[in-house]
Amino acid sequence: MKKQNAKSTRKSKIISNKRKRHKLPAAGATEAPKNSAAGLIIPTRVKISSNREAIRHLLARASFGASVSELQQLASASTTEVVANLLADSALPPPPGEWVDEPFDRDAFQNLTPEEQQAWRMLNQERLDELRAWWLEWMMASPFNLREKMTLFWHGHFTSDYKNVNLTQFLYKQNDLLRRHALGNFRAFLKDIYKDPAMLIYLDGVNNKRQQPNENFARELLELFTMGVGNYTETDIKEAARAFTGWQVNTITLTSFINPQRHDEGIKTFMGRSGNFGGDEIIDIILEQPQPTGFICRKFYEFFVSREVNDDFMNELAETFRANDYEIKPVLEQLFKNELFYSEQAVAALIKSPVEMAVNNARMLSVEGINFNYLITATKSLSQELLNPPNVAGWPGQRVWISPTTYVLRNTFCESYVNGGLFSNPDSNRAPIKFDPLAFACSFQIAGARELADAMTQHLLRLPIDEKTKEALLQVLVGTADPEDWSLEYPGADQLA
Repeated sequence: MKKQNAKSTRKSKIISNKRKRHKLPAAGATEAPKNSAAGLIIPTRVKISSNREAIRHLLARASFGASVSELQQLASASTTEVVANLLADSALPPPPGEWVDEPFDRDAFQNLTPEEQQAWRMLNQERLDELRAWWLEWMMASPFNLREKMTLFWHGHFTSDYKNVNLTQFLYKQNDLLRRHALGNFRAFLKDIYKDPAMLIYLDGVNNKRQQPNENFARELLELFTMGVGNYTETDIKEAARAFTGWQVNTITLTSFINPQRHDEGIKTFMGRSGNFGGDEIIDIILEQPQPTGFICRKFYEFFVSREVNDDFMNELAETFRANDYEIKPVLEQLFKNELFYSEQAVAALIKSPVEMAVNNARMLSVEGINFNYLITATKSLSQELLNPPNVAGWPGQRVWISPTTYVLRNTFCESYVNGGLFSNPDSNRAPIKFDPLAFACSFQIAGARELADAMTQHLLRLPIDEKTKEALLQVLVGTADPEDWSLEYPGADQLA
């Protein structure tokens, strides 16, 4: 490489220089021709052509993506071996702070001055942001992070929000419960989630009493958590609600308990069965029905594979779920090992949620530092606020993530990883994400400019780009240097900044 050309190849020229922004095409387009505005070729389907691409796809879907070096370390691994790593047990993360076990005395709070109460509310909000940042950090912790991906999945399934729950300790307890059961047994999961303090508050379980049953949890248990609309009767809802009466929460011990004076000990008739049922018995009866296995496996398929569900394979997953008495791991293992997961129907078929996109970007780019409060603010602006789903049904996902506003913000948010600035103000001098483009370029271990540009686009994009855009990106990489002379092996290139 000629020294005079090398000098023009400054760090900002490698990938992070300010440049004209291109508008992206609508996600999920099905036409095959070139899109000259964006430079993307939008095919009907995208094929996986190598083991590296298969592993990259697997880690993007079953976890939160992988860095260049992580993919290089897995070069000789098979997808079966990677699936085994994803499903392997690992230690649970330590809590974000000692405050997670701090009692809350409602009576003492009422005796505080207005100023003291406001100070507590501010502290509670700080802890909420700390919990969100802690969770985002754990999502980024490893390429084999299926448990955190499943924790995010269950957060959108068994929903609660901070506005209703209010006490951050309870939100942490529920988040921990989701994590502990994320890859475990669905039956045990259900029997714990209805006793969870945050869930009891969110769906009015604390107001469900013998004298006046509250049907909210029973309705959502059947409609959203286990069976789906049309598979139960209004009588089933009313009888199930009676079985779940009497549960209360204790803000001092941060636990739940059943109050016998509020619990209905009478005979309930639920789905053709009669008895003095409590919550556990209701759940056992639900799981005896044919619908729950297919209902949950369809949600797995839509989350990990595609919204275009292959019913035959989904039914195979449901059979596995039932045969293993609602153990989750065998279903996911079958899902991730099946050729449909790596097929043209699956690749580039899902639009990342804002949280998935934020974490995936950081992992793929191997960022050196990140302000998690920035990610919290950005993902909220992109319509996904952790610990605050829009409603009991969670986030609809897919095309709902794209609107005239979020369409633009998603682009500027992604650019802020490499260009600096803020998603809301790209020209800001602030840089909440620390990224070293030279280190990123060197991680590919490719000297030639054209080959490096191709490798970068293949690593970062799921859709191919046209030749004109390839040439434009090549010029971004080399600046004014001759692409044939440019090389990262230039002596002193590591000093360029």
